[in-house]
Amino acid sequence: MAIQENSDPIALGAQADIHRFYGKVIHPALVEFTPGPDVTGGVTSDLDTFLDRAQAHTHNALCWEMRRTFGLTIGAMFERQLRFWIANGAPERRNEIEMSRLPNLKLLIEKIRGITLEDAGVAEDIDELWMVTNAVRHGEGPSLRDLANAVPRLWTHLPTSVLEGGHTRLISDMRLKDTDLQRYTLAVMKFWWAAGASSIPGL
Repeated sequence: MAIQENSDPIALGAQADIHRFYGKVIHPALVEFTPGPDVTGGVTSDLDTFLDRAQAHTHNALCWEMRRTFGLTIGAMFERQLRFWIANGAPERRNEIEMSRLPNLKLLIEKIRGITLEDAGVAEDIDELWMVTNAVRHGEGPSLRDLANAVPRLWTHLPTSVLEGGHTRLISDMRLKDTDLQRYTLAVMKFWWAAGASSIPGL
């Protein structure tokens, strides 16, 4: 049986939380910290040129790190609220819910709450968000390799010679675009709407 709109205060609160966080924190920060063109060029003996390049490189590194951190934050908020929402429907299974990885959580969502990520139309985006969250959280390792294999476009800004040379994907090279963060946010909001929230405010 479909969950009626506005019937679940946890879903409604979770949807409102991510909407406010994106609107009041993420979006303004993305506007203020916009990365510029990649810094290129060889060695220079001009001190002003060197300092300008260093400043631009540092600014860009901060901008891309901030976007990776926001990806992690969106995913972590969703995971925390998701586990709480599932456990609220089956408190006797709280330990299982707390320990489950995403594949089993999907089964628990369907079994306990009666919906799926596919029902909400967000399975692909949530899977990607989950991989991004794990990769940013853990850095180099299996999570990053899984993400690089599944979403190689996050590294397509690297020179072709580097990519064709078997360059190992590094978390510091990963670039989330502003549209990625907006897409993840909308996917989370759509899920909570399907879970019983009342609306999907625009971004």
